[in-house]
Amino acid sequence: MCSQSKLHPLSAVQQAYNSTAKIRIAYIRLEVVHHFLHPDPASNLTQWDIIDCNLEHMQRQSDLFRNAFARLVVQKDRELFGTQEFSAIPRKAIILPTDDDVQTGMSRTARAHTSSAKPFE
Repeated sequence: MCSQSKLHPLSAVQQAYNSTAKIRIAYIRLEVVHHFLHPDPASNLTQWDIIDCNLEHMQRQSDLFRNAFARLVVQKDRELFGTQEFSAIPRKAIILPTDDDVQTGMSRTARAHTSSAKPFE
């Protein structure tokens, strides 16, 4: 993957990263672009300060919460940056999942697992 003399096919690039790396890249991309497009003039926090705070918040959450957040981040990243040009993406669409979004995702997952479970026979 280190060759700088040629472009690698998208499939080769995608295979070079494991799931954890893909989640991290998706999260950082969303956070950086969101900070760029929606700066808070009342705050002197850098995008890295915000990322650090959010990662500390995530460390205090359950594994289920972190997994749901990761799924939502990857889904949002693919939806926004998967096939369209950046200029075609509505600015308002570039947001990260909120804690409420994650809780809703966790509830949906729990309901899906419950409804697909077979009763004991």
